[in-house]
Amino acid sequence: MERIIVIYPHTSARPLPLTTHQPAPSPSPHISPPPPPQHINNPAKPASAPSTVHNE
Repeated sequence: MERIIVIYPHTSARPLPLTTHQPAPSPSPHISPPPPPQHINNPAKPASAPSTVHNE
């Protein structure tokens, strides 16, 4: 069975389910953090909208 785990990671398509059992799940969550940058854009947009309204 351990040999099957080595083949799974190679597929790179079903490594997620295996990662859950392994310490790999930690790195996955780390990849999600990147999206936060969008949150910074969101606040910047709302601030721009009110700015234009003040200009008007």
